[in-house]
Amino acid sequence: GIITVKNKRRQGYGFATCVHLLEEIKKRGLIPIWTCDVANPESAALAEKLGFKNPTAYDFLYFPQR
Repeated sequence: GIITVKNKRRQGYGFATCVHLLEEIKKRGLIPIWTCDVANPESAALAEKLGFKNPTAYDFLYFPQR
């Protein structure tokens, strides 16, 4: 996952970081995947900009913290 500090968003930092990471993944012969919930449009938009497709709707289970 990638999280950008609020006051630094929409400046290309997340995109640049992901491009670098994807290059490293491919150099190692691995296949990158991107998963995000359709309820997270920012992640879906970044994924699409990077060439990934089809966000998925997820059901989440939450467990109480002790």
